[in-house]
Amino acid sequence: MVMEGNQLFYKKFGNGNKTIVLFHGFGQTHEIFEPWIDLIQNSYTIYSFDLYYHGKSMRAENPLTLKNWKVDFDQFLQQNEINDFDIGAFSLGGRFALATAKMFPKSVKKMILVAPDGVYQNPWYKVAVHPATNWIFRYLMYHPDQFNSLVKLARQFSLASYSMIRFAEKELSIIENRIRVYRSWMYFKCLFLKKTQFSEIQCQIDFILGEQDSIIIPEKIQEKEQLFKYSNTHLLPLKHHQMIEGSKSLVSSLLSEDNL
Repeated sequence: MVMEGNQLFYKKFGNGNKTIVLFHGFGQTHEIFEPWIDLIQNSYTIYSFDLYYHGKSMRAENPLTLKNWKVDFDQFLQQNEINDFDIGAFSLGGRFALATAKMFPKSVKKMILVAPDGVYQNPWYKVAVHPATNWIFRYLMYHPDQFNSLVKLARQFSLASYSMIRFAEKELSIIENRIRVYRSWMYFKCLFLKKTQFSEIQCQIDFILGEQDSIIIPEKIQEKEQLFKYSNTHLLPLKHHQMIEGSKSLVSSLLSEDNL
C-alpha cells in the first residue's frame, strides 16, 4: 500500500471469518508471526504488517502523529473493506496497537499485547527523545566509536540492565540498526498515548508478559493495568526474545474465544 511516497507493507494470510492485524517488534518484520499464523489461519484472515522503517515499509523522516497514522491505517481498512478487527502485537508493535485502538474505537474488538511497548516509558527513552538531550542520542547513533564507549561505560558501572546492554551490543553493532533505532524512537514518539487516554480504549485487552523479561518489565505494565477498562494479564516464565514463540498456544486460545 503506497501513500504519497510512503509505503506500508503487509502480507495477507488465512481465510477465516474474523480479521486480525499484527504489529511486530523492533528490528523484525511481518514474518516473525509465523508461529501464530500457523495456529489461527483457519479462523482468521490475517494481515501481518512491516512497521515503518522495517522490512518493506518506508516513510519520510518526520514524526508519525496519531492523525497521520489514522489516515494511513484507514486507507488500509477501506482498501480491504474491513469494518472490525482484532489486533495482535509484540514489543514496539504494542505502541501501534494502542494508537490504533485509540483512533478506531468502534472497530477494534480485542487486543492481544505481548510484552508491549507503549504502556510506560523507559528512562533511557525519555532522555533520548527529550528536546534538550535528543542531539546526544542522534550523535551516538551516527558515531559508532562514541556509542560503543558509552555501552562499555554502562556495563562497567551497571547503568542499565544486563539485557539492555546485551541488546545494545547485539542489535546496534551496525549503522543500519542504529539508524532504525533513531527513526523508531524519534518518529514514533507521538504514538505514545497519555495515561488519561488509556481509559478511552473500549476493547478487551489481554496482556501477555514474561516473568524473566528485562526489556519490557512486567511489573511496570501491571502498575498501569488498572488504567484500562477491560484487561487481563497472563504471565509466562519467558525472556523477551522468547515471547512470540512461547506465547503462541495462549494467543491461539485467547483468540479462539468469541469476541466480547
